Amino acid sequence: MTTYLFRRLLQAIPTIFGVTLISFLIMQAAPGDPVQIMTFSPTFTAADRVRLAHELCLDRSLPEQYLVWLVGDLRGECQMRGIFRGDFGESFFERRPVLELFMERVPATLELTAVALILGGTIGLFVGVLSAVKRATLFDNIARLFSVLFDALPQFWFGLLLIMFFSVQLGWLPVGGRLPLNKPDITLVDRARHLAMPSFVLAISWIALMSRFMRAETLEVIRQDYVRTAWAKGLEPSKVYFKHAARNALVPIVTILGPAITSLITGAVVIERIFSWPGMGRLTVDAVSSRDYPIVMGSVIFGALVVILGNLLSDFLLVAVDPRIRLQ
Repeated sequence: MTTYLFRRLLQAIPTIFGVTLISFLIMQAAPGDPVQIMTFSPTFTAADRVRLAHELCLDRSLPEQYLVWLVGDLRGECQMRGIFRGDFGESFFERRPVLELFMERVPATLELTAVALILGGTIGLFVGVLSAVKRATLFDNIARLFSVLFDALPQFWFGLLLIMFFSVQLGWLPVGGRLPLNKPDITLVDRARHLAMPSFVLAISWIALMSRFMRAETLEVIRQDYVRTAWAKGLEPSKVYFKHAARNALVPIVTILGPAITSLITGAVVIERIFSWPGMGRLTVDAVSSRDYPIVMGSVIFGALVVILGNLLSDFLLVAVDPRIRLQ
């Protein structure tokens, strides 16, 4: 296991390099100049713009800017020490370290993503197994219809629809926002009310994917000999379907967990914007709009690490679900 983990981490190094290079070139090719945006006021002179570009190392060639971002400025003219030293630079507009901004926003994104992952996995597993058990019934037809519907619905449109119905019309749930964690007078119910709509909207595609996969795999599993043996032993239907059949049906399902986590993280970009959720997605969208290169590049690194760790998690869960598999 240790050897396998070490080898996978070594394989991630060229992947990270490729991601950083491609994202850097895309950001440079995007229209707009951060210096022009920051000095839009008529009080700034041309000399001020030249000085600011020099301070941010934006007056150098593209290879030099890329090396400054990776290993820091060897000339000592910029304060950035490079991402290899744990320094992602300073935000052009916030004038604060990028890593500090990330530490403020990452918990909110992880909270939203974790709830969506648990919610989608639980609902999808339960609906998928029941659809397989009640194949060709009304429940199965409705479940398959909603799985296709949830997969096709644009999340931003669905989120706005829920806001208009549950918040504006009925007033049951707040429009958006996240409650701070350092207030003891806030109850669990209050937090659940703020999490309900954004987490469900983020989870709908995962619910659709999980239910379809679980239905197909459960239909395959319940025809196996060990399931018939479980019936012959007189076990309760819930134990047969959810303990014996569902666990073995999960073996191929965990392989899609890594891509699912990645999809939820990227989907949070839109959801956080709609529901005013103060997470990484909202920070990244604002940074792209203002051409805040350090934040955008740091967000790309964060996303790449999430993809790599998600795939590793899928491998380890595969071993946990099926003890016959060993990572070599």
